[in-house]
Amino acid sequence: MLNGLFNHIELISGESWIDSIMTASHKHFRFSEYRTVASFMKYRFSHLLNFYEFKEFGHYGIRIREPKLFLKEMNEFLGELYEISYNDFVNFTKHKYKYLPSYLQIEHI
Repeated sequence: MLNGLFNHIELISGESWIDSIMTASHKHFRFSEYRTVASFMKYRFSHLLNFYEFKEFGHYGIRIREPKLFLKEMNEFLGELYEISYNDFVNFTKHKYKYLPSYLQIEHI
C-alpha cells in the first residue's frame, strides 16, 4: 500500500516522493502523514477502511497547540499536581467543555 502511495505521489509530482513531500510541507508549513495515508486509502482502498466520518466522530474534537493556558486551567481545577490520573483528566474535561470532546489532541506538553 505504501509503495502504491509513493508511486502515486511520484507520478503526479514528477519528482521523488520524499522531495515532493518536503516541497509541499515547506509550501504549506505542515505535513500530516496520517492525513496523507488516510486520503490515499480512502481514494484507492475504501473497501478496506472502517471509520467514522468527521460529522459523526470528529465534530467535537479539540486540538490544543498552546499548552500554557490549558495547563493553567487544569492546575486551577485540580490543584498543583505533578501527575494526574485518567479520572482526574476526565473530570477536568467534563468541567471545561460543554460537550465531551470526541477526541482531544494535545501537542507540545
